[in-house]
Parts: sequence; structure tokens; C-alpha cells
Amino acid sequence: MGEEKIYTTQTHVPDKVYSFTLQVRHMLNELIKAKEGDIISLEALDDVAIQNSGENELIQIKNVISKNNPTSNRAVDFWKTFYNWLLYVKCDNIELEKTKFRLFVHTIDNKNIGDICEKFHQADNVNDAEQALEMAIKEIRGDVEKEIPKSYKKYIDVLFDEKNKELVINIILNFKVDMENDEEYESRLLKNLKNEIYTDTYADKILIYMLGWINEEVNKNIKFGKPAFIEYLNFRKELKSQLIMYRQDNVLQAISVEIDDSNATKEIEKEDIYIKQLNLIDVRYEDKISAVKAFLRTSIDKTEWAERGLITSISFKEYQNNLIEKWNNSKNLIEVEEPTDNYEFLGKKLYFTCLSDNSIKLQGKELPSHFTKGEYNNLANNLTIGWHLKYKELLFNGEREDDKNE
Repeated sequence: MGEEKIYTTQTHVPDKVYSFTLQVRHMLNELIKAKEGDIISLEALDDVAIQNSGENELIQIKNVISKNNPTSNRAVDFWKTFYNWLLYVKCDNIELEKTKFRLFVHTIDNKNIGDICEKFHQADNVNDAEQALEMAIKEIRGDVEKEIPKSYKKYIDVLFDEKNKELVINIILNFKVDMENDEEYESRLLKNLKNEIYTDTYADKILIYMLGWINEEVNKNIKFGKPAFIEYLNFRKELKSQLIMYRQDNVLQAISVEIDDSNATKEIEKEDIYIKQLNLIDVRYEDKISAVKAFLRTSIDKTEWAERGLITSISFKEYQNNLIEKWNNSKNLIEVEEPTDNYEFLGKKLYFTCLSDNSIKLQGKELPSHFTKGEYNNLANNLTIGWHLKYKELLFNGEREDDKNE
């Protein structure tokens, strides 16, 4: 850690965000902007929908990872989307005067919105919507009706049918398109959450948690073949509980996540100094696994806390000094109380005595359960402390005391 406190705006988007589907991410975006009485659904009326007693908004989401443009004049997805909306209106009793239709395009690069789509988007009165539809018919069919590709002909035949004209015009009148590239969208998602919770400090952690919560709520229903609904009030309740947890002034919340056993095993195989220290006192393998997980998580947490401005280098040095003092006092006491030259036994007792005391705070705040163990092992890794009473001699000589006695 440096000598000065380091601050960061935490504007980056965590990689774990991308492990959630775009629908789940967009559902979170809509929940953040929602108001009391709103219900956000997934795979119900549309990919994502916003419903309340006053009006509905149907959102069709397109994730574009190729050169294809779902807003181009002859894009199959574009015409299929309007065709589906028309079916919803005709078959699902969707009230046009209370319904908005939105096409959201998420792309990895910058694309231009197609001419027809742009005209539909700009139409803000019946006359504009009629002209936009006429322009589309002329563009697709031409002055003399020309052959339309089978891929979207069935959609065009229905949408351009005179008997559906009034409904299609009203859909156009209530239609909007949004297009954002990947980087802009993910940054805006994090920014929207920060604006909602009025804090930068743990925004990325809360973002991941809320995405996971939405994903679980969705999966509860999807696995039974049902659409998923999340009420705004339930979302706010869950978000509030996270804020309360992270705003506890007397606790430093962990940034790190649990380390899996396979990664812990690889770390043991590297045999860093702290592992060699544990080998000297012959601790059980499962205790080594636990030590490795704590060591790795603690390393992440203290770095992140410093970058977020939650701790200072001075206070952390004071914390380390307190651990060292505790280790030294425990070692002296054990040597007095245990008149034996079984150094493995004494080392184990010293190790677990130090680990059992979580009373030492950092900057006056309580710490995650893994942190004390992790930092003790970090100090052992730096040879600042050791568990075997002759740890420096053994490590520097590269041999065990009992080997010398054989």
C-alpha cells in the first residue's frame, strides 16, 4: 500500500456484469427508473415489459454482435418485431392508447438507424405516422410491386394490409427506438444505479448483487415455464437492504468473493512462504485450503478498500502492528505455559491462538471473518512473523528441525 490515501470514482463496469443476459441487465435498468406501482416482466408481453394501471411499455431487445443491423429497411428482425406487436394488439387485448412500443438495440459497434425505423421513431402525430407507413410501403414494394424475400414477406403482407392500417399507424405513433453500443450501455447501467443509491463506494458490488437477485427471481418462474414479474416495491426493498448493509459505519464489507477449491489447491502447489510456514507446523490440508482462501481474499479486499478511499496506509500499518504484537505476546505466553520442545505442537497452538482472536479492528471497524487469518498469513509470507519457533532458521536452511535430528 502507498503512503497516501487513494481514491477512485469506480467508473469501470465489473466483468461479472457480462455473465448475466442482456434481458436481465435491461430489466435492472428499467427497475432503477421505475416508479411505485410498476411491474417489470421478462418474457411476458415482450422481452421486457413495464406494466402498471395507467400504461404499458413493450420492449423488444436485440443484441447485435455481427454486421447485421436490426433497424435497417429490410431487416427481418425489424419487420418481425412490428408483426409481433400487431399480433399482441389484436390477440392479447393490448390497449393501444395505453401502450408504448420500444425497440432497444445493443451493439458492439456504432450503427446507423435505418431510414424507415428513423421515420417511425420521429412520427409524433397521426399524419406523420401515415406518411412514415406510406414511405415504408413505397421503399419495400416500390411503385410497381416487386418480389419481396420470403424471410420477411409474411410480416410485410400482414403489416401492409389495408385492414390493419389503422392499428399499424397507432403502433408507429407509439414507437421509439434506442441504440447503444456495449461500452456506453454498461457504463450507463452503473451510472444509473449510482444516481439511485447516491454512492460510488460499493456501487459495483451492489450492481452485481441486484443482477443476481433479478436472475434468481426470473429463474424461479422461467424453470416452470412461466413469465417472470418483479414489482418495483419488492426491488426497492431488496435494494434498500443492500444499502443498509454497506452503509454500516462500523463494518468494512468484503469486496472479494469466495475462492473455489481448485484455485486454492493450485495456490498450495506453488508453495509460497506462508504455505511453507504451515508445512513446518504440519497443519491439516483443509486448514491450508482455508488459509489460502483467506490469504487471497484479504489481498483483494485491502487493495480495493484503499482504492475506494475506505482505509489509509497509516491505519493499515497500525492494524498490522497490532497483529504482530498479538502474535508476539501469544508466542511468549505459549513458551512459558508449554514447557516442551515439540515445536510443531507449539507452532500449531500459536497459529490457531492468533486466528481465534478477531477483536483487532482496522480503522475502528469490524472486519470480514476471513480477514484476520488472511493478513496473519500475509505477514508470515513476508517472514515478519512465523509459527514454528525456529521458522527463520528452518526456512533459510531449507530443512526441517526433525530432519536434522534423524
